[in-house]
Amino acid sequence: MKKTTFLTIFFFSIIVSSQKKCNCLANLKWAIKTFEENDSGFQYIIDVKGQDLYKEYNYQFFDKSKGITSLELCSNLINEWLSFFRKGHKSFQIANQTLNQSNTHKTESYINIKLSEFKKYLTEKRNIDYEGIWESTSYTVAIKKIDNIYKGIIISDVNENWNKGEVKFYINTDFSGVYYMGDHSEYSFKKAQFFEKQILNMDGIYFKKIYPENKINNTDVKRYFDLINASTPNGFKINKETYLLRIPSFDLSYKEIIDNLIYKYINDINLSKNLIIDLRGNTGGANKSFEKLLPIIYTNPIRTIYWEHLSTVLNNKRWQRWLENPNLTEDNKSYLTKINNKLKNNLGKFVYI
Repeated sequence: MKKTTFLTIFFFSIIVSSQKKCNCLANLKWAIKTFEENDSGFQYIIDVKGQDLYKEYNYQFFDKSKGITSLELCSNLINEWLSFFRKGHKSFQIANQTLNQSNTHKTESYINIKLSEFKKYLTEKRNIDYEGIWESTSYTVAIKKIDNIYKGIIISDVNENWNKGEVKFYINTDFSGVYYMGDHSEYSFKKAQFFEKQILNMDGIYFKKIYPENKINNTDVKRYFDLINASTPNGFKINKETYLLRIPSFDLSYKEIIDNLIYKYINDINLSKNLIIDLRGNTGGANKSFEKLLPIIYTNPIRTIYWEHLSTVLNNKRWQRWLENPNLTEDNKSYLTKINNKLKNNLGKFVYI
């Protein structure tokens, strides 16, 4: 059986001078050591490609790192180094404590918005465009046109890495732009789209205008916005022939919600000609969270493939953190406790989960 694990390693600076400069060679060596000790597929790739090729590859990156003093550039180099192994399910990131020191926006880092004056300006404005107050599930922003560029300025948020007045995104005259993610990394989008003058779509990132408020008359557009921004699983009947399940995540904490949805609406689902399972933006999660879906979408015998987890102190922290989730059911707590105990007793080994 193929041995896999989903490992995300968070990158932090080892050596930072008083000028906040990065010792990239030291960080790269730390990253290599951390990856070698914790990635479940590491030895497999070395067996396939050979130790000599791997050593030569590392020497090349040691040379590349010597002239780098920027945390951001060093982080990019380390993620480039990871390409020797495989794509996806792994990354190094700059730790939160250095994020605000190492990242600066390509636009103004801070713009002071007086909401009362801005609202008065919006009320008196005749034409309708991007300018206004907008909200997503995590942020409320004021979009203001400055020097012919629309800038989304934070006025309220739930992310401790962001402050009021910071520029969350900007939209150029050709409607392309940059959105700064929760960790301040850049997400470039090709085109901002404006639906019903109320919904803003930046290549999969959505905001709804809340001021000036215009009622959304198109029910399909409103449903689209509600579905794409759903934070928890839900379901409903679209019409007499179609039932929809919206599942934005299979996180273990959502297992009970998903199970209850299926239990509650199984008759409607079975009587519907069509079933839509909306997984747009799904963040993944635990196999147990979707097990109740399998009898609905599969027929005849169902083959389930289990996986192995490389037990290390760092890898096991993920399972320990899950146990700290206050929304876990007693069954899930019992399940995770057994896994944690099994992992602790088998450090350095592959363990069936």
